[in-house]
Amino acid sequence: MSKPSRRRLFLPLRPTAFAALWVALAAAAQPAEEARTPGADEPKTLEPVVVRARLADEALREVPFSVNVIGGQEMEERRLFSVEEALWQIPGVEMNSNGGDSWNANVRIRGVGALQKVSGEDASVGLTVDGQPMLVNNMSSQAFDLERVEVLKGPQGTLLGNNSEAGAINVITAKPTRHFEGYVRSEIGTDRQRMAEGAISGPLSETLSARLALRGTASDHWVHDWQTGAVVSTPRDTGVRGTLLWQPLATTRLTLTAQHDSLRGHPNIFALHPYGDPVTVDRGTTPWTNDSRSVDRVGATLEHDLGFALLASVTGYVKADTWMMNIPYEGHQYRRLIGMAPEDGGYFVMRTGEETTSQELRLSSRPGDRVFWVAGLNWLRHQRDVDMPFGAFDHFYPTNYTNGTMLRRLESTSRAVFGEATFPVAERLKLTTGLRHTWDRKRQRASWQAVPGNDGPIRYAEDNDALRDHYTTGRLGLGWALDAQTNLYAMASRGYKSGGYNDYGTNVTLGGRDAPYAAARVNAVEIGAKHESADGRFGLNAALFESRGKGDHMLFFDVMTFGMYAENVDTRSRGLELSGFWKPAAGLTLDAALAYTDAKITGVAATSTSGAAAGNRVPDSPKWSGSIGVQYRMPLGAFMGWQSPAWSTRIAARFASSRAGDPQNQFTLPGYHQIDLRTGVSGGKTELYLWVKNLTDKRYDSFGYYYPAMVEGGPDAVMGLPVRGRTVGVGFAYYF
Repeated sequence: MSKPSRRRLFLPLRPTAFAALWVALAAAAQPAEEARTPGADEPKTLEPVVVRARLADEALREVPFSVNVIGGQEMEERRLFSVEEALWQIPGVEMNSNGGDSWNANVRIRGVGALQKVSGEDASVGLTVDGQPMLVNNMSSQAFDLERVEVLKGPQGTLLGNNSEAGAINVITAKPTRHFEGYVRSEIGTDRQRMAEGAISGPLSETLSARLALRGTASDHWVHDWQTGAVVSTPRDTGVRGTLLWQPLATTRLTLTAQHDSLRGHPNIFALHPYGDPVTVDRGTTPWTNDSRSVDRVGATLEHDLGFALLASVTGYVKADTWMMNIPYEGHQYRRLIGMAPEDGGYFVMRTGEETTSQELRLSSRPGDRVFWVAGLNWLRHQRDVDMPFGAFDHFYPTNYTNGTMLRRLESTSRAVFGEATFPVAERLKLTTGLRHTWDRKRQRASWQAVPGNDGPIRYAEDNDALRDHYTTGRLGLGWALDAQTNLYAMASRGYKSGGYNDYGTNVTLGGRDAPYAAARVNAVEIGAKHESADGRFGLNAALFESRGKGDHMLFFDVMTFGMYAENVDTRSRGLELSGFWKPAAGLTLDAALAYTDAKITGVAATSTSGAAAGNRVPDSPKWSGSIGVQYRMPLGAFMGWQSPAWSTRIAARFASSRAGDPQNQFTLPGYHQIDLRTGVSGGKTELYLWVKNLTDKRYDSFGYYYPAMVEGGPDAVMGLPVRGRTVGVGFAYYF
């Protein structure tokens, strides 16, 4: 890991050059379509891709901003078991997994968002599941038996709320069917990987249908305990979801959903770089425990066609509980920093409980209406308890604030009114305008009680505080229909993320006040083009963008005192994105995406003690990222009694250039690539397949953290975690 280069790369954001590039790329695909042999088998004309990016169904090429879509079948074939894994595949989406702890990962899009999350609510990318808002912490779940995942780029605060200043994620689950269907799937692989999944769907009566889906996965962790040589844990995840669809009238439908997810054995791990083989972590004599998280979700969606508009009511409740044990002193790290490792440094335990209740009522245009519009009211209440530690003690540093019981409750209530419309102003020209006004109220109550053995002067302290905020977000754009299959657009949007309270603030332990962190704002512009051929064989999307953020959040961790403090910084990002697909022959599909993102810090408070500086690169944001995929399906001759057998193969590759490891730019995470392969034979209702994840065994960094020297003139350290290496397995599926 080396200090990143300070060179500047100039990217001219000229609409004329952009349009010329897009027209050239679109034209390049036309000869291939015209060259097809007359009379050859032609694919059936496909319906345009439909998304729900603006809370109502519309063709993807009609949406006036960038949207990436990953279908449920693609996620199954690529073994993307969570939304987090899906996001890793999308160029322009950046993530820091924070110790491999997927329920505390930080997500940014196009370099926009918190540099480091200050709280569980400090999300810059919104997450909805079937229209129900959830904290992005829950992206480790919800990824089985899906229709699709939509990733909306650019501020989405107009329709999706205050946690979407950088973009949003729509997860849409599979719904009950009016015919009987289902499937079962099972896999085994290296690292003792196992997976079993299934779903069954069909009618229960003339008006009632149901769907039940479940998945279970298990494996050995790829990190080992230095003391024993054993793997640190055996992650085991299960999920079950039941959905009822009641349709008493042709114009009315009620969907009820309940889901439970359990994730166990995902410890928060920081390993010393450079990593060994295998990667090891030294916890001393502290035993490993199965950290756990459970998520329960209940939702109800009522939809009714009024004749002139569609009425929708979405009600949701989410409850999540997380229990985690960790150590303050990792042996490898402290042997490097101070020449010794505390033999009994102690441990700390954290418990986080979350409850979110939401209600949205909205009206929208009907599919095919000349004017697209949506308007509604939204109410959301969130409560979070962050408690630490229980029965823990730091033996090496008795006055550490962790030698006490910290109880913190954070509450927030949000109310909003919103509306957006796209309407024609000329034969080919459309105007998009949208506004949302939000009223937020937040409150913190915290207490800290020293435990016996802590000889610090403060034995008990409290901190109670509240804040109110109201703000307006919106967007304004123009769309031009170049022809029936091609749209050009320009969009300007404003995002906002209200202030809040640090989940891990430590001033209260010193008898002080953990003041709220300030709100963050972002102004963004995007110029783009979308094309999809009439026969569905070719599609191309392109976008130029620039975003300017003010006051986004950064969590500064004092490695000497273990104190955590929030700061605000200004940022700027600009870049280019290209994505597309091509089906040049029957059974063959090619897809590719490329993103260039230049994201930098532009302003830091004069009183900052974090070490971040203007001109530094935004962390975890590679300048170049991309993906490419090849899928081929070929019919086979009859054998073994299989009905219409076929061979299919999918190869998917993802790459990214180097990226800054932290806001201070003290180290660089190297670039990486990953290639995945799936190949198999199917016939009738059965499929047998082989899969390989990380074919070239590239163990790139999922995150990094810098520790400065703790002894004058001594060495520093970088902690992180590599991804799992190459794994191979086989699978079986049966559809009915």
